[in-house]
Amino acid sequence: MKCRTCGTENPDHANFCKECGTKLRPAISLKKDDPPAFIDRTYTRDSDRPVPAPEPMAESSASTVEPEQTPPSAGAPVFFPSSTSNHHSADLPRSAFSEPPVTGRKTAVPDVLPNPRLAWGEEDDEDEGAEPWYENTWVCIAALFLLFPLGVFLLWKFHKDWGHTVNTVITCSFGAIFAAIILSWSTACFIDYMDSLVIRPEQLQILNGPLTLNLNESEYIDFKITPPNASCDDICFLSTEDGVLLLQQFLDDGVLRGKITATGAGKTYIYLYGNGVKSEAIQISVRNPEELQRKADRFSEKIKSLGPVTLNDALRIKEMLREYNAFPDHIKETIPNVDVLMEAKRTVEQLEKEEQERVDQSIQEVVAAIDQIGDVSLEKQDLVSNARAKCEGLPQSEWSNISNYRTLMNAERAIKELLFRQDFISHCKPVTPSLYKQYLRKPNAYQEQSTHFRGTVFQVVEETEKSSSYLARLTDETGDTDMVICFVYQPGNQPHILEGDLVSVYGTYDGTMRYFTSETTTATVPQITAEIVDVESN
Repeated sequence: MKCRTCGTENPDHANFCKECGTKLRPAISLKKDDPPAFIDRTYTRDSDRPVPAPEPMAESSASTVEPEQTPPSAGAPVFFPSSTSNHHSADLPRSAFSEPPVTGRKTAVPDVLPNPRLAWGEEDDEDEGAEPWYENTWVCIAALFLLFPLGVFLLWKFHKDWGHTVNTVITCSFGAIFAAIILSWSTACFIDYMDSLVIRPEQLQILNGPLTLNLNESEYIDFKITPPNASCDDICFLSTEDGVLLLQQFLDDGVLRGKITATGAGKTYIYLYGNGVKSEAIQISVRNPEELQRKADRFSEKIKSLGPVTLNDALRIKEMLREYNAFPDHIKETIPNVDVLMEAKRTVEQLEKEEQERVDQSIQEVVAAIDQIGDVSLEKQDLVSNARAKCEGLPQSEWSNISNYRTLMNAERAIKELLFRQDFISHCKPVTPSLYKQYLRKPNAYQEQSTHFRGTVFQVVEETEKSSSYLARLTDETGDTDMVICFVYQPGNQPHILEGDLVSVYGTYDGTMRYFTSETTTATVPQITAEIVDVESN
């Protein structure tokens, strides 16, 4: 039997191709001398469909003559031998079913009968040309990428037609990639496992304190690592400045230590760092002995330039003392005139002491002068000026030591207000009946004019936090008059005003305003913005 896919010859009894594995379907053949039996209507799925009768076949000369058989009556069932496989109607000649059997003719039942369902041109449910999904090429390639062992199986099982060489190359290439992935993953897992066994440091500390080294001098540094059995592999010994120190770290009997060597003059900081943990920095100063000696010589010349010491030289002497204390002890011994500097220091201290005694005495005098002021009035203006003069004689930094300095400031403010009041009152014109009429007739002509009146408050027009408005009836020697004035003032430090109070108002004329004398009538009166209000009586 020949395979329809690859053309390989196979035994007749084989169900699958031995080369490519394709399912084999034996072709239906009829005996030459035996015509197929007619097919009864009862074998159709649709009883209304006509059943074609098989075409009579010519008798072979070699066939034996059998007694004449009577065909079954109409509607009688005909039983055919069962067949183990289905066959397409294309394997039978169409003429075999074109005519009904002839009565009295010898017929023979074929060894292999066609599938009666296919006799009417129906297609077989199984498509003999379609491959299973797992035999597709894309399934094999996807399996090679995603699941290498399965991909190799599919490659060699269903794709032998690609050739042995191609399959071998594909297998080796994907096998190498798969092995590399497995090796990389295994290595990463191993490294992570080994890292989990390492004890990380939790705290780093440098046990040495700040150090001062000469150029080319070395010093050993001791470290403390917590916990003590932590790994030291990732710990680094670092410096903040380059070119000042040469840093080295080493293990001494399993204990991490460091060594620093001064390579350049200057200052730097050293610290430990490892695994995200940092120690506190330690300052290291490196000095050059030759450069220090040159500085000491220049410092000696500076001492020689000192003349008679006064209090103005105090700051200069203090700066020289700080510079002297910065020298190492062996350099201090090389400065020949350091005793001159020490004598200047003692002189400055004595002068500062005397100056402080004088300042303390002056402060007591200022306090006494301020206490003499008492209640502030214009008659105390000279006392206030005298206290201020004594205060100006002191350094401004000493004013905070004057216990009653705030009293002096309040007295000066009060004197200034009294002087303003005196000057403002002197320029105010009293409101007379004639001037009152002029205010009403020509309000624009008298704007901002300083004026003064005395009257009795009979109505509070408006009272708020920012300003208050009142109506007052002017008073003369005979009593209240018919003249009414509205005055506005900001309360501030002014006294609170009530209806019925007798007040003296000093201010500036600000036009006119209207007010209701009753529910239906209004009146126009002058308006004054008050600067000073004196409440004489209630």
